[in-house]
Amino acid sequence: MAIPIPRFAALVSAVALLLGPALAAAQGVKAGVVTQLQGKVVATHATAPEPVALKYRDDVFLQDKLVTGDQALARVLLGGKALLTLREHSLVTITEVPGQSTIALSSGTLSLALAREKMKPGESVNIRTPNAIAAVRGTVVAAEASQGGPEGGLGAPPSSTIFVLNDTTGKGVEVTQVDPATGNPIGSVVTLRALQRFDAVGARLGRVSFFPVGQIPQINPPVPISQSPHVADATNGQIAPGQMQDASALSTAALTPPTPTPNPNPAPDYTPPPLLPGGNQNLGGLIPGNLIQSGRRVD
Repeated sequence: MAIPIPRFAALVSAVALLLGPALAAAQGVKAGVVTQLQGKVVATHATAPEPVALKYRDDVFLQDKLVTGDQALARVLLGGKALLTLREHSLVTITEVPGQSTIALSSGTLSLALAREKMKPGESVNIRTPNAIAAVRGTVVAAEASQGGPEGGLGAPPSSTIFVLNDTTGKGVEVTQVDPATGNPIGSVVTLRALQRFDAVGARLGRVSFFPVGQIPQINPPVPISQSPHVADATNGQIAPGQMQDASALSTAALTPPTPTPNPNPAPDYTPPPLLPGGNQNLGGLIPGNLIQSGRRVD
């Protein structure tokens, strides 16, 4: 016996309501939404082995593996508080435990701008590379990772670099070096300030150094609007205007040079030499009559 169309529609709606939570659970927990996209970026969901091409406005879920192709770029707004930018040839996985999210960068390049005013006390976002874990709580950080070392080759050890591009918290970024083979910590925790970097190769103890502010555009290149034509499009309900404002503000923070740190030992101001009797200046043993300017004596 055929089911009348109205009853069939009602039955489908009831089934959808019953299965909604189960389907959502099977799909995964939402981690963020794609706000900018360029080139080919694919995601492999934990519940589906086949990778799918990401599109603008797509949801990104916890445990997703994101891979960017040639000349590709993706920006993901995470929880309205962090803007993750993935550059070409990058592989990341996003995970979360209470109070802490982790962005695991297996290879490639990323940057993360975090709004500290939206962070809860004790909350952090960790960037994990093969050699290091950086705890980010309100700074702009870039990271690079290679499974084959900076020179490449199958025998080369993994390498990682962490850059602190800006720090409005004044507390820096805590970096823990880890053994790429075991994941065990190496050495003590170091705190990176603005314009500092941490480099580690293999299990050798890493080093901290400064980099000039002029290198920021090379470390974290700006994304031209022409390459992301939908960046200001907030008409779709999946990306609310507030989310786009969050993404825009975090993007601006990622490009803002850090505030210069005052020199604790500034050079003394210039003090003119004392006057000698008669009104002449003491020039360290030279009297005005012995100074030569433009081929003539100065008296």
